[in-house]
Amino acid sequence: MILAACAPYYYQRLFDEAMREVGLDSSLWQLVNFREQIAWVHKDNKALATEKAQRTLAMAVEQLRGQELLAVPSSPVNHQGLVIGGGVSGLVAALCLAEQGFEVHLTEKSAQLGGRARDLHYSLGNSDPRAFLNDIIEKVRSSSKIHLHLESEVIEITGHAGNFQTRVKTGEEVSSLEHGTIIISTGAEDYQPTEYLYGQDGQIITQKDLQKRLVEGTLEKPATVVMIQCVGSRDDEHPYCNRICCSEAIVNALKIKEESPETEVFILNRDIMTYGFIEEYYTQAREAGVLFIRYEPGAEPEVTIEDKAVVVQVDDPVLPGKLEIEADLLVLSTGIVPGDNQELAELLSLELTEDGFFKEVDTKFRPVDSVIDGIFVCGLANAPRCLDEEVVQAEAAAQRAATLLARERLESGRIVSEVNARKCSGCGLCVTVCPYNARWMDEEEKIAVVEEALCQGCGVCVALCPNGAAKLRGLKEKQVFSMIEAAL
Repeated sequence: MILAACAPYYYQRLFDEAMREVGLDSSLWQLVNFREQIAWVHKDNKALATEKAQRTLAMAVEQLRGQELLAVPSSPVNHQGLVIGGGVSGLVAALCLAEQGFEVHLTEKSAQLGGRARDLHYSLGNSDPRAFLNDIIEKVRSSSKIHLHLESEVIEITGHAGNFQTRVKTGEEVSSLEHGTIIISTGAEDYQPTEYLYGQDGQIITQKDLQKRLVEGTLEKPATVVMIQCVGSRDDEHPYCNRICCSEAIVNALKIKEESPETEVFILNRDIMTYGFIEEYYTQAREAGVLFIRYEPGAEPEVTIEDKAVVVQVDDPVLPGKLEIEADLLVLSTGIVPGDNQELAELLSLELTEDGFFKEVDTKFRPVDSVIDGIFVCGLANAPRCLDEEVVQAEAAAQRAATLLARERLESGRIVSEVNARKCSGCGLCVTVCPYNARWMDEEEKIAVVEEALCQGCGVCVALCPNGAAKLRGLKEKQVFSMIEAAL
């Protein structure tokens, strides 16, 4: 059977399950991706799209014509999970798994749980982030299903989905953990500004510092407060939007206006990112008298210190010339930067984004999945986002992990690599190039061995093997050549 459709990730699994339910071998059907691989890439040339569709279908026919029934190997599943990182997303993910009856190991580098949320005292809306954090930490600590490993670092991870082995170092002690899934929630770090004379004057602070002063009641009633947005973000070094800076500025501005209505508050911005339902608070801030002044890239505000006063100059968007503001307090809206993710990414053979965050497979269809089966990402480890979004994504990652942990056995792919031992010379080239670490050398036999549960059938080993010892099960040479002839 050949299905010409879209979204192969969704339909591949759907039809595989349907075939198994009726007792048919699921290797006897083929999906041709008409939407992403044909219609979208050739939307301006219908004739070419039609021709490509015909040839692709012809290739699928030839592949099925020579297809043999393929056995699907399986392996038992360890029903425990590992969560790396004890911030909000890690806590939520661990608690979700524990509430579904799974044992969870939660590792955290520091001695405290909560991550960046420990410095968050209030947010837009009626939610109390402080109470939420304290509540979830208490639930995690009191759960008999969650095993905490504080001041601990993951130093080695081996295995595959359903059966991982991890070594964790706590002080001088190293322990070994066995688990079926991994959730990465390592969080991110605050950007430390060097712009706008930060660190040279006590009147120049960050939004985090401002919120702390507001909570502690140490902020007097300044006559003028100036906030500068996009400090250390949306530039050449950090081109992404942090998504949280505008909300932090508005909630702090509203708090200042609430305690001191006569204080003038200016927010200098490129644009305001208050998306979704938090847009109403931007309106509230304007109604409260907060003044929003836009500046263009390349025309950022200028800050000087004159006679112990902080002076901010910015181009007036309406009147010609510069607007000069003498500020009692200058607040920099800084975002987040990824932590040192490279080492963990190399341990897990995962890819990072250009910005240094852990990359998901597909934003729409697999937003919490990594390229390695059984490993999921969530929270600030994946990208900047607000607290509510962290919680939702952590719950999604936990649910994806739970669907795997709930199985008794896990099937590997049908099309996987295999080794012809008689042809293998033991050169090891295929081991070094495998992007999924699915190959290793049997030193006694001097031949390469495939870990089928890890193999994704990419074919790199087949292309590189000088002796033709590496083959992809389910793709015979005669079958491939007939597909090529059909395409031509």
